[in-house]
Parts: sequence; C-alpha cells; structure tokens
Amino acid sequence: MDEVELIVNGKKLERKSMPKNGHLSWKAIYQPGKVKAIGYKNGRKAQEETIYTTGAPASIKVNADRTTIKADNQDVAVLTVSTYDKKGRFVPTACEEIDIEITGEGRILGVGNGDPANLDPEHPAQADCKRFKVKTFNGLAQIIIQSSYKKGEISVSCRNSSLLLNKCTIFSE
Repeated sequence: MDEVELIVNGKKLERKSMPKNGHLSWKAIYQPGKVKAIGYKNGRKAQEETIYTTGAPASIKVNADRTTIKADNQDVAVLTVSTYDKKGRFVPTACEEIDIEITGEGRILGVGNGDPANLDPEHPAQADCKRFKVKTFNGLAQIIIQSSYKKGEISVSCRNSSLLLNKCTIFSE
C-alpha cells in the first residue's frame, strides 16, 4: 500500500504514507472495541481489515490436518486447538489448560503450544497414552495423534472446566 488510514472505534486517527519496506505506527489510547485499517494504492482504497477486541474464552474448537491416517503405528495427525469468545471470535490472549482424551486405535504422541517459556511436559511418559494436558498459548495449542497397527476410529475430546467440550474424529485405515 502507498498509504494507510487507521480508525479506532469510529474515530479516524490519521492517513499516513507507507515507506518502502517499512511499517507504520499510531499513538492511541487502548480501549476495547474495533480497529480498522484501510490501505490505499494510487490514491484508491485497495484493502480494508478490521479487528475486534475479544471477550473471555467461551469455547474451543479442535481441527485435524487430515481425518484419515494409515494404521501402520507410525502415521500421525496434527490437531489444532483454538479458543473463541461467546461471539465466535478467536481469542489471541487465551491461556487455557485443555484436558485431552482419546478413545480408539491411536495414542497421544505429544503436544505443543509455541510458548518458549513453557515448562510443562510435551510428551507422555507412557507409550499408549490416552489422556494428557496442554495449555493454549496465544489462543492455540497442538496435539499429535499417532496410529496403531489396528484400523478403526480415533475420537479426540478436548475440554477444560470452563469451556465447552469439543471433539474431533480421525480414521485409521
């Protein structure tokens, strides 16, 4: 963009020229609400992005990178746990402990959250782990599920005391 205009809670702050390979910043007092950035190219509006302040975490979603893995005791699926507020907006500040439980023909191989200061275990001690915990960091965590030699369904349930239960199913073939 050649220029960017910032609007905070309906108040236009300023339209600034974008330096080549640079960045822009504005001085603003934090208040919950929405921030809109409008990008201009050759004097015309070319892009618009709006972000909203989120509420407290109210639900979690679990999504797998794929729903079918090989029943070879080696294949894995990577599941992403995301936190959302009651309006369905992703909560990038959530740090929630998530209880993981799986049933079926697989095991929890490990977990992660990207927090460089995390000291919690990321690998279960037992070889055939069906229950484990992970904390979200910046609203996210990952779970790695590994197949066994048996074909069948692997059901993954994630929850904590204040958030709703969410499930994901993977098939081992």
